[in-house]
Amino acid sequence: MVSCLGAGETNGNNTNYITRWYGLNDAWCDMTITYAAYHSGNESAVCFGGKYAYTVAHAQAFKDRGAWHTDTAGIRRGDIVFFDWNGSNSISAIDHVGIVESVNGSAVHTIEGNIGNVCARKVRYADTIAGYGRPKYVNPTPTTPQPPTTPPPASNLPTVRLSVVQRAANSPTGKYGVDGTAGSSVKDTTLVQNALIKLGLCVFPGRGEFGPLTVQGYAKWQRSLGYTGSDADGHPGLTSLTKLGAKSGLFKAGN
Repeated sequence: MVSCLGAGETNGNNTNYITRWYGLNDAWCDMTITYAAYHSGNESAVCFGGKYAYTVAHAQAFKDRGAWHTDTAGIRRGDIVFFDWNGSNSISAIDHVGIVESVNGSAVHTIEGNIGNVCARKVRYADTIAGYGRPKYVNPTPTTPQPPTTPPPASNLPTVRLSVVQRAANSPTGKYGVDGTAGSSVKDTTLVQNALIKLGLCVFPGRGEFGPLTVQGYAKWQRSLGYTGSDADGHPGLTSLTKLGAKSGLFKAGN
């Protein structure tokens, strides 16, 4: 969802790449959640294999599956948070939706589509939060920050193969090789995705596909290193991959 930040509209008429992908020209807050879920491999966890534009129906789907929580108690990163601007906790009164990026005391930090006609970060409180749905992510998001630990020596870290993730990034499927074999890109790409998540450049957990959201998250990493233009296109190079592994402490880069 981080990669959707800044998405706007054409002439304020709800038209953008998200609504075009969804196939509906209408309010697009929940379309943004759906778009991000499908482009990160989390459509089953977030959308149950369907597509949602209507926030009430989406919240009800969480409730029907026993994954609905009223108000804000226990809310955490990765939860899908629903709002009623009139302050009720009624699903039928829900107006808007976003995803939780972090929680600081009573402040819930979110990313929301179609807020002021853009996708933006917001800070919300219990007075407008009706409740939240908790997706069953394949790679669960952490509930609380983990205490600092001494990173393992680089020699003990797994290796991300540059040639493999480059081919995955250039593939229409976001993958290279045969799943479950040594030549598969899934393990390498998942390490890259987890590093981007750890640095706050992605929200949804990765599932080993170097798809559009991973490309966009990697481009943000490249821009943070000072790269511009074609050097910040979201396709890994050895220098940026090496620095990502070192910064995150999750892997070392190889060819």
